Amino acid sequence: MTELHGRVAVLTGASGGIGQALGRRLVAAGVKTAFTYGTCAAPAEQLVAEARAAGAGAVALPGDLPVGRFGRSEEVADLAMAVLRNGYLTNQVLSLDGGAYPR
Repeated sequence: MTELHGRVAVLTGASGGIGQALGRRLVAAGVKTAFTYGTCAAPAEQLVAEARAAGAGAVALPGDLPVGRFGRSEEVADLAMAVLRNGYLTNQVLSLDGGAYPR
């Protein structure tokens, strides 16, 4: 993922599973990332700390986009505005990893 160095990403579902693993890969590649989370901020904040320690820009933002409700334009617009307000003016990578799956 070295070709991503210096790019900007928005990663939903950064508080666990695939989203958290992908977040660590983005950090290692030097990607400036806005990590979003639904109800648990701590894992996303940990990714921010790891990113900053590695010299990559990062921010954690609340942004719950539950399965079945992603189409609600207000929620998507609110998340987009939060990303823009935090200085992430261009989105070059978008990963929508959030979701709950029954076990």
